[in-house]
Amino acid sequence: MRVLIGIVLFVAISWIVVLKSGVASYDPTGDGLKAKEVIKAGMSWQDVAEKTRPPKKFRWITRVPSEDGDEIKPGFPLKFNQEDFTKQLGAGSHTLGFIFEYNYSAQVGFSVYFTPEGKVEYVQDKMKVEDMFR
Repeated sequence: MRVLIGIVLFVAISWIVVLKSGVASYDPTGDGLKAKEVIKAGMSWQDVAEKTRPPKKFRWITRVPSEDGDEIKPGFPLKFNQEDFTKQLGAGSHTLGFIFEYNYSAQVGFSVYFTPEGKVEYVQDKMKVEDMFR
């Protein structure tokens, strides 16, 4: 009987901890959809980072020489550090813009494209695993 009471008490306490810690309401897909709704064309990169979250990765848009002339492509993904990013952006060496990459869940991921001045140009959904099988 003591064992049964102990198990019931353990389950009840565990459930209360889960509810209070916010784990039960964790919804990365919902968070991602809300974040995407907040982002509007013309917003500054600071507003995007503040109203959603700072990105984990970003890319500078670069010019790559090719046989047919220069191609404009996203560069390699870089870890986002706001202080370093602000310095590089202020130096003016990246004149083609940049991209913030957001991945919230397997269902929600998007890239935010910015002008060289740091304003949102547009938001593009990333390909999902389910899209590969259509």
